[in-house]
Amino acid sequence: MKPQLLIISVLISALCTCSVKGQSPEENKKIIKRYLLEIINGRKLELLAEVFPEKFVRHDLNDSTDHWMTVEDQRGRLSGLFEAFPDFQYSISDIMADGDKVVVRAVWHGTQKSTFMGTESLGNRLNYLSEIIFYRLENGKIAERWVQLDLYNLFKQMKGQR
Repeated sequence: MKPQLLIISVLISALCTCSVKGQSPEENKKIIKRYLLEIINGRKLELLAEVFPEKFVRHDLNDSTDHWMTVEDQRGRLSGLFEAFPDFQYSISDIMADGDKVVVRAVWHGTQKSTFMGTESLGNRLNYLSEIIFYRLENGKIAERWVQLDLYNLFKQMKGQR
């Protein structure tokens, strides 16, 4: 009887270390790293459906809005970002995961070449813009994301102020 209890407790322990949908926190971190570093930095937008379900929720913490988005919506948003900042790149400063959630502290940089968020381009190089992003994953894909971007420094740098 004791070996059976040991096996059951090991199984329960293993199940508890995985998130609700079977992904471990480490697997979830790999998905987020792939999204930010391979898909975004590598401009591989054709791979978005591998990390997002057809519909997901984007929460913008700067203006407290929530939006249902599709993979095609995300492709459009990123295409607009790359048009405005052709050399846009993310760097991950910190990444932590617990269960089905992953949080990233990232910085990005790029040179503004066209209008972005209503601000005309002055050709300025933007550096070290902070972004905090929370992700919730479900079935190995990003089901929700919450974004807090340092808008103060974004607009300041777009205007050429340091």
